[in-house]
Amino acid sequence: MQAALNGLGGPNCSGTTPGANGCLYYNPFASAIAGNVYTGQANPGFVGSGSFAGYAPGQGLQNSEELVRWLYAPMWMHRTGEYSIYDALLSGVTPIRLWAQDGVAFAVGGQYRYYREESDLSDLADRALNPCATPGVMTCASASGPGLFSRGSGVSGLGFDYDRRYPVASAFFEVRAPIFDSLVANFAGRYEKFFSDVSPVDTSVFVPSGSIRWQVNDWLALRGTASESFSQVNPPAPRAPTTTGNTAAPAQFGGTAVTFGTANFPNLEVKPERGFNYNVGAIVRLGGFRANVDYYSIKIRDISRAQTAAQLVNAIVQPGQTGPGALINCASPLLTEPQALLGGRPFVQLNGPCTAASALNSPAGGGGLAGGTVNFFGQQGTQTFLVNGG
Repeated sequence: MQAALNGLGGPNCSGTTPGANGCLYYNPFASAIAGNVYTGQANPGFVGSGSFAGYAPGQGLQNSEELVRWLYAPMWMHRTGEYSIYDALLSGVTPIRLWAQDGVAFAVGGQYRYYREESDLSDLADRALNPCATPGVMTCASASGPGLFSRGSGVSGLGFDYDRRYPVASAFFEVRAPIFDSLVANFAGRYEKFFSDVSPVDTSVFVPSGSIRWQVNDWLALRGTASESFSQVNPPAPRAPTTTGNTAAPAQFGGTAVTFGTANFPNLEVKPERGFNYNVGAIVRLGGFRANVDYYSIKIRDISRAQTAAQLVNAIVQPGQTGPGALINCASPLLTEPQALLGGRPFVQLNGPCTAASALNSPAGGGGLAGGTVNFFGQQGTQTFLVNGG
């Protein structure tokens, strides 16, 4: 697109002279458009006749079909996935009896899951081969690829080739224990270990559960359950932090009035998400009347999500402060507590010592964010959060 705007577009362009030797211009202005295709209204500024250098002879300043077709480059992505699951189960009833007629029953087992996913991109879509706007150029300020507006394709979009593997091993048990004929308890647990293919850190989790049911009489039964749940999040690849300079502060702080550097670190100690839930209920069967009544409580904790620099900037100012002159809370742990996963640095590093007068846009050495650094745990490169499958 840039070459065409400069008069060096088209499939037959040779040489470096704009609009010559088969090189064509792309005209982005209204003079290239005859009118509104929906309403039929003509464009008085349209130039559809005459000959101009870099345009089709006699066609004025219209964009040639030949040039437009040249601007579109085919890109493709071939994505495959394979899932293998292996299960083993042993179950039965033991001779152990409590105060009920039925014996204690059990089940134990294991599972191994293996998922492999591959993505193969065409060269123009693969930013490892063509990171810049000009194909073949490897160094640029914005590595968004040669496709204008970085248009994606498919579920995961265009970006990089990848070959990922997600092995998971698990073991589980369940015990059904009739305490009395009218009172039955169940206990279960599941252990899962997730093996990372990008990090030396593997993660594991164990979640228990239990339930009980009491048949009070012929028409009333009471029941309750309690269990933990989880959603797996694996650590990302152990990369060096991705640094960016001259980042603009969030819009609510005045946009480009405050600029600072950022360092995006991988969180190698991210843990599985956890949750706890329970319910109590009753079953009523009285004549022709039937009713199930249950109360549920579901809580999710340890939620995993990407941090942003904007969130940290929002959090370091004093309550109620806005704009580039917002005063910084010098007692904030985001400024004072070093983090091992950030190389011993705090989340926010100012340009000097923090004082009562420190504002976001304090000049260099004034204890402000301008010229400082925000360190955070975000999504690095092609790393995505993949849950319950590695």
